[in-house]
Order: sequence, then C-alpha cells, then structure tokens
Amino acid sequence: LIEQYPIIVYQRRGFTKNPFPEVKTIQHIDFPFIDISSTFIREQIKKGISVRYFMPDVVWQYIEEMKFYKK
Repeated sequence: LIEQYPIIVYQRRGFTKNPFPEVKTIQHIDFPFIDISSTFIREQIKKGISVRYFMPDVVWQYIEEMKFYKK
C-alpha cells in the first residue's frame, strides 16, 4: 500500500519528520501544530465531553452511531 498510494503525514511533537526517507509516496503537510491525539479523543468521549469539532462531521457521526469509546 505504501508504494501504491500517497501517505499524508501530519507532524507530531517528539517524532522525526520522515522516518522512512526511502519511501517516495510519503507526503508531509505543513500545518499549525495542534496537540490532539487519538488517545485524547478517546479519553474525552469516555468522560462524556464532546469532540465533535475535532474531526470531520462524518467521522464524529460514525463514532456516535457505533457508540465507540463509551463507558
């Protein structure tokens, strides 16, 4: 997959910019750094805190519909 499709990488604090320089399909995007992780998202949902505006509507709706990460 990694050689057939572009992989879009968003920089995260503490990680190197390109750990796979030999893979030509990895594309890095420059975007303001936002310190949000999937762990943060899961923890907020478990606490009953809305994460609706941290992701596209279709993703949020799917998480809600499937009741992912609920207590």
